[in-house]
Amino acid sequence: MKRSLVVLLVLIVAAGWLGTLIAEDPGYVLITYGEHSVQTGLWVFFGVVIDVSDFGLLCDRRHKMAAWDRERYATLACGLEAHQINSVNG
Repeated sequence: MKRSLVVLLVLIVAAGWLGTLIAEDPGYVLITYGEHSVQTGLWVFFGVVIDVSDFGLLCDRRHKMAAWDRERYATLACGLEAHQINSVNG
């Protein structure tokens, strides 16, 4: 209970500190490509970068999980075949 209270307090203080930073200096990012340009706040840009990188990690994790799943099913299938053969012979 005490640990979760301390973690909650730290999160509240960190959120307050981050909010103060954002209010003091919002900054901006200007991205241009040819005739197109996008202007956004620095903190929004950081959020988008973090979201995109998390999405990439999530997709990579999903492929690794699918490979693990296929391997697990193959192992289970081999074990099931061996069990069926032993049941017939045994």
